[in-house]
Amino acid sequence: MADEYNYQELDALIGQFFSINNMTYGDEKQPFIVRYRGFLKSNNSLSAYEAIEQALTAHHLVPVLRRENEEHVLFLVPEKQKSKPLKAKINLILFVLTLVSVLATAVFMATKEPCLIIPGRHSGC
Repeated sequence: MADEYNYQELDALIGQFFSINNMTYGDEKQPFIVRYRGFLKSNNSLSAYEAIEQALTAHHLVPVLRRENEEHVLFLVPEKQKSKPLKAKINLILFVLTLVSVLATAVFMATKEPCLIIPGRHSGC
């Protein structure tokens, strides 16, 4: 995780919008890349968040902003990778196979005489 991001560049970028008092770099055990503690430089937290979000788009990071103990905490987390679309062909094949197997079972059950097993009696099944 540490090799993928330029921390100095991220620190400088966040420093444009955020007065940083403390920072923590994440590792494999923590879900964030960097955690910043401090205060937003803007009084309007919504516009500041949108500006930070826009600036981090190129880095494929998403900001998570919280307020804890009278200071702001900004987490940078990796954006979710887009999942591949499911292939309709595979789903169609599986549906047809399911339909055929259900119909085959129904035909088999309809043509076979039911067999009752009664304890103590010989069954002709």
